[in-house]
Amino acid sequence: MSEGYVQTPTIDKISVAFNAPHDPRQPPQKYLVLYPLESAPLPSSFMPSYPHTKQMGIWDIRAETLAPRPRTEFAIKVHRREYYALISHMDAQISRILGELKNQGMSDNTVIIYTADNGLSIGNNSFMAKQSMYDHSLASPLIISGPKIPKGIQSNQRIYIQDIMPTTLEISDLVKSDFADVDFDSLLPLNQHATQKHSSPIYGAYMDFMSLRYKRQMEAYLLPKIQ
Repeated sequence: MSEGYVQTPTIDKISVAFNAPHDPRQPPQKYLVLYPLESAPLPSSFMPSYPHTKQMGIWDIRAETLAPRPRTEFAIKVHRREYYALISHMDAQISRILGELKNQGMSDNTVIIYTADNGLSIGNNSFMAKQSMYDHSLASPLIISGPKIPKGIQSNQRIYIQDIMPTTLEISDLVKSDFADVDFDSLLPLNQHATQKHSSPIYGAYMDFMSLRYKRQMEAYLLPKIQ
């Protein structure tokens, strides 16, 4: 479908949303064999069980039931192997899209934003899902390329995914006053200088079980359900 769009464009933007690497994970065999089970790595924070899972409100959510409790090294390796394979398969499909943009002579004036809406635990701290305030659940990739975007700039600043909207507005040559009422901040300054700071405070929460705040440092993990 994306190739068809690139060949006969009717609008000036396209969003490609992959289900991968969401479960159920069924990667093609050619990608699965890239990650032998015996060499699949366990996360450094692997543990068979986490002492506060029920108090965190995630004991019964669907994704947490994908692996047996207590967690076993074998089960986590199987899940992580399939996860890596699906990511490799997805990367190959993205490569097809980028290749077609180049074939059509559109790559030099196309802005590409690659991201995800969350991370995933898959064995970190014994969790399988995304509902935690740990970095493995919160962190997700964000890559921006295109005109006006310098190559090779990396940043470890904490941002909101909603910052993408004012970023695209600024890329479109709108001045800040044109979207002054937007609550989020353009990421273009981070794309210009590796040492640039992103000033927005960060707040996250999962229902009424846990939350965090970040400004100059991580200020709080709150688990109000713990007695």
